[in-house]
Amino acid sequence: MRKKNLFKVLFTVLSLFAFIIFTNGQELRFGIKAGMNNSTITGFDNLMNKAIGEIENEFPELFETFGIDMKFSTSYKTGFHVGGVAQYNINSFFIQPELLFTTVGAIYKVKILGLAETMDANLNYIQLPVYAGYKITETSNLSCVLGAGPYIAYGVYASEDMFSDNAALKMKRFDAGLAFMIGVEFKKAQITAGYDLGLVDIMDMDGWKRVKDENSLSPIRNGNIKISVACFF
Repeated sequence: MRKKNLFKVLFTVLSLFAFIIFTNGQELRFGIKAGMNNSTITGFDNLMNKAIGEIENEFPELFETFGIDMKFSTSYKTGFHVGGVAQYNINSFFIQPELLFTTVGAIYKVKILGLAETMDANLNYIQLPVYAGYKITETSNLSCVLGAGPYIAYGVYASEDMFSDNAALKMKRFDAGLAFMIGVEFKKAQITAGYDLGLVDIMDMDGWKRVKDENSLSPIRNGNIKISVACFF
């Protein structure tokens, strides 16, 4: 999905949200939200193992003589998110925009001759998700909530200066995708589990698109499983 289309969707949802607020604002409530992230960067292990394979094909004698066995893998990284949330209820439906500081990334592991070396990739964003959802009322104080919608994010910090033009491995600051959540609300508290599905290829190296197409490589995208607690005022 292109950036332009995501911005159109987000603008439409926010415009609808603003219209509803100004026409009937008593259903609007604000709060704070925080929680834990368990994130990864998909596609990067595919890229690195492809590069390792090319090196092995170029120097097969070296790998055979020394019995070199080199593998690259990606695992999930723990982070957090914190920020503000608003919610507007329309009978059983709701619209919920959020503004969050979120820390995502991945843990990379390179294994050579049985020895493993790990490296953390940290990507920190200001993220704006907008959920449209539905509440299934169980009691007067308890509801199950389901929500989904677009998100956009802007990178404010990355390890190894990956957002800078001089980075050895440059990543785009802009990210966008779809956000999903499921959980419960009890009075003024909301507890949810969710997933952020990145749709933007965040790799920003020169010639990346050509290399990706020529070698049938996967896009480099963010993915994040999250557990959140929100408290409304």
